[in-house]
Amino acid sequence: PFCPPRPATDSEQAMIWKIFIHEFYDELQIKATYDKFVASNLIQHNTNTPDGRDAAVSVIEGLLEGSQLDRVHTVVQDNFAFIHVKITPKTGPIGAFADLYRMEGTCIVEHWDVIQSLPPNATNPHPL
Repeated sequence: PFCPPRPATDSEQAMIWKIFIHEFYDELQIKATYDKFVASNLIQHNTNTPDGRDAAVSVIEGLLEGSQLDRVHTVVQDNFAFIHVKITPKTGPIGAFADLYRMEGTCIVEHWDVIQSLPPNATNPHPL
């Protein structure tokens, strides 16, 4: 288990980020991935989601059910990871979101995000 946090080298953190990002964004193993890598007392900055791993999983599973995710950008720097994703939901408009995570040692402890929907009358040819 990666949580509670324990000290980690830069290479260990890089390996953890790689596995977390693949299992969560590519394989959509939301609960299993969060249970393995995210602190139970996750600090959450999304205004619609309470703090805590279980609350995050509940919201995320509801939002992503039946959706297709396409990672656009992934940036990992030390104990931070930024993931920009295009989402094609089962119902509703195509959109994008960007997640920013902070890791302490071996455990993800904090999350921020930005979410954008593609309006039907978008004038920008590359809005997402």
